[in-house]
Amino acid sequence: MPVREALGIFEMEGLVISTPHRGVTVSNISIADIEELTLIRCSLEGIALRLGAEQMDNARLEYIRKRLD
Repeated sequence: MPVREALGIFEMEGLVISTPHRGVTVSNISIADIEELTLIRCSLEGIALRLGAEQMDNARLEYIRKRLD
């Protein structure tokens, strides 16, 4: 039941509203919430890229350079 578990988590986080015998709908999200989530996501993606780049070896880096050319 992974989907039901995910929906339960989303409901606890206020992202969806569950109505008995009707289903689940997405909650209204404000522009401020979207901006905050975007800022957090961009920050996390930057950290992930940095950590990944630190573990990259020279062979992989050369492969990427060739593909970019």
